[in-house]
Amino acid sequence: MTLIRTLLIPLWLLIVTPASTASETANEQIKAAIKVASKPKKLLHSNAVIVFGNAGEAVVVSDNPRWVVKGQLFDMWSNVEVKSELQLAQLEQKLPLDKISVNTTDVFDFVVNPSKPQTVTVFIDPFHPDTPNTVSVLSRFATDYRLRFILTPMTPENVKPFLALNCAELNTDSQALMTKLINKEFRESPTKCDQARAMNSYGLSGFLQITQSPTLVAPNDELSVGMPNQVMKWLATNSKQGAQ
Repeated sequence: MTLIRTLLIPLWLLIVTPASTASETANEQIKAAIKVASKPKKLLHSNAVIVFGNAGEAVVVSDNPRWVVKGQLFDMWSNVEVKSELQLAQLEQKLPLDKISVNTTDVFDFVVNPSKPQTVTVFIDPFHPDTPNTVSVLSRFATDYRLRFILTPMTPENVKPFLALNCAELNTDSQALMTKLINKEFRESPTKCDQARAMNSYGLSGFLQITQSPTLVAPNDELSVGMPNQVMKWLATNSKQGAQ
């Protein structure tokens, strides 16, 4: 499992370095850029630190300060160039699932209110103590949204029971699975089964660096790590209509 998660660590941001001028040394270029730069900011899920200079030029210092990259910063998930600290902070709060080149369909999931046009995606650990309340509240009150719950283990100790749950509920429909999660009615499972969808769920959450249950993605791609304090207000604000 550790190897799988390691291989799925995302190349979230790509740096493109412009050519140096013949009259400037590398040290001179970097010092000049940093002199007019913003305050250093740690990149999300990375040991690298970034500062933004004039015209959105980025200087990125890796965990080994010998290696510095100067040029343009791109968010490969949103497919945009990042030109400021404010824009970076805004992008870090987005998870554009429909734009990322990764399998988000063949996973261990279930859907509530399937006919609704706006989708809220909820990454959830079925064995987290808050899961019954999370599923109950969302399914009861967020009736104007299509709720897609993607099940995945968030801690190492939950991996084995998660795989067992996948075997036990291979053919369980969404309504029944929702009820089982709310009531914690987990039954005995077969000793072996096809674990493809469970492994896809685990791999997807690892790729996206999702480590807290629940993690919600609103219809406008806004990310909430943990249940929002006022979940219905948060959903209304981050619906596609509310974001316009």
